[in-house]
Amino acid sequence: MAGRTPVRVALLLPLSAPDRDLQQVAQGLLNSAQLAVFEVNNPDLLLLPIDTAGTAPGAEAAARQALGLGAELILGPVLREEVVAVAPLARQAGVPVLAFSTDRSVAGNGVYLLSFQPEQEVKRVTQYAISQAHSSFAALIPNTDYGTRVRDAFISTVQADGGRVVALQPYDRNAAAMADPVKALADYEKRIARQGGYSDTAVGAGVGVTDLERLQQYQSLGTAPFDAVLLPEGGDLLRALAPLLPYYDVDPHQVKFLGTGLWDDPIIGREPALDGGWFAAPSPDQRNAFISRFRQAYNKDPPSIASLAFDAVALAGSLARLPKGERFSQATLTNPNGFNGIDGIFRFTSDGGTERGLAVLEVTPDGFKVVSPAPTTFQGSSF
Repeated sequence: MAGRTPVRVALLLPLSAPDRDLQQVAQGLLNSAQLAVFEVNNPDLLLLPIDTAGTAPGAEAAARQALGLGAELILGPVLREEVVAVAPLARQAGVPVLAFSTDRSVAGNGVYLLSFQPEQEVKRVTQYAISQAHSSFAALIPNTDYGTRVRDAFISTVQADGGRVVALQPYDRNAAAMADPVKALADYEKRIARQGGYSDTAVGAGVGVTDLERLQQYQSLGTAPFDAVLLPEGGDLLRALAPLLPYYDVDPHQVKFLGTGLWDDPIIGREPALDGGWFAAPSPDQRNAFISRFRQAYNKDPPSIASLAFDAVALAGSLARLPKGERFSQATLTNPNGFNGIDGIFRFTSDGGTERGLAVLEVTPDGFKVVSPAPTTFQGSSF
């Protein structure tokens, strides 16, 4: 870079975090960022990766180092507590932060979240379900902060778009504790009673009839009291939760199963109960191409959020071509036309949030199928 005036951009990552999984995610983000540096091809861009150690003090030290080196933009960090430590230092220096945290409470005042927000995923898939004539909704909600955010977005979206929320059931994120909440959501006991079947009270009194035998005796207990159900869960817990619904006679052929971006895992196609379910996520075409390039470069798959680092560096490299003082200004970052990245179109809002154009995907045994394409422009789109 001799003879050039570099545009310095810091990348704060928990590369030496005590948690081995977090270390691997951080390394994947770094690899993705380096891939973007080569692809964006801006010779003036100087990326400064700095380790936060996965702690607030480490992040604060990393931010001080980045600012001391003249960084005009900070990408990362990942964890909420890291962002909280970095934000006041960056704000005082007038340097914006594009963080990878999903916690909306840390956004604003110069901090923009590049991460995916569950509220948008819930809104997108729910609105699509309503457009496909679903009107009575239920949800199983994990007892977590994530679950609270999902619940609030679900209720407001259904009500705003003319649907009805007929059942909400919280559950603990423990596979052994999921059966009772699902049974309650399915209104299983009352439906058994209406069919003249055995109740759990009768079973407890000595009638030797198991749940499985009841289901064999009554092929159908009548339709469930809703025609769509939201399951905002992922991984092994989703594969434990989903089969409980048909077990308690919520028929996936009659009730549409809905999910969030946590469903964006090809392995869920192996779960028959999820076949035909819908969830909101980025369009897979660009992401698949990115995964292929990442594999070619590093001989392994990227972590699920690796695309965030790629898009952050690609955006920084593109904006770095603008004059200093304009390139990373609030007006530039919050351009209402947004930007296009690996995960589709996105734009930052004045409060530090991010709006994204998401597709609706359907689960099939052969993979995910796009049933509602992601928008390619923010003009005329509802977010």
